[in-house]
Amino acid sequence: MKAWSLVFGLFVAGCSSTTPPTAATVASNASTLVDQRNAEAMAELKAYFFDAARTGDNVMLEKYVTSGFPVDVRTPQGYTALILAAYHGQKDTVQKLIQLGADPCARDNRGSTALMGATFKGELSIAKLLLDQSCSKVDDRNRQGQTAAMYAALAGNSQLIEMLRKRGANLDLKDDVGNTAASLAHQQGADDIARQIENK
Repeated sequence: MKAWSLVFGLFVAGCSSTTPPTAATVASNASTLVDQRNAEAMAELKAYFFDAARTGDNVMLEKYVTSGFPVDVRTPQGYTALILAAYHGQKDTVQKLIQLGADPCARDNRGSTALMGATFKGELSIAKLLLDQSCSKVDDRNRQGQTAAMYAALAGNSQLIEMLRKRGANLDLKDDVGNTAASLAHQQGADDIARQIENK
């Protein structure tokens, strides 16, 4: 927790002024002021943390987490550092975050997981890594009923479709509006991918 002690110390130092406040002012405003500065500092710390995940700065991420920073802190969209790392193709960072205690099956605000982001971006090795985690389910769905296989179909990635099939994915599942992986591939003009799915 050293990092938090340092940050709090900076807040206190920042509150000092040449004219000491009255006792009444301190009593009424100190708590609010510290909370505001805590919120500002936390927002800045989060920004650096998420940037480190996107760019694969494992040294920075480890320093954060070992200093007491919450590994599964989220963006306003509900993305964790691990979700961002998976989406941006940072396999080593995904692995490092898992080692640091990150939840590999965390969901964003739409119910989507890092696996779904990885399949949409065509990240085969990251998808395999995430499927190897004990919490992972190949046919997991988000709030719209979409699966990793549907995202792979949208991306037109035949390798991912085949890998997911071998891992037991049900390619006939429908989302909340009736789309299957094959129909989504057809909608994207990826008819060869759709035929691959249909000819299972």
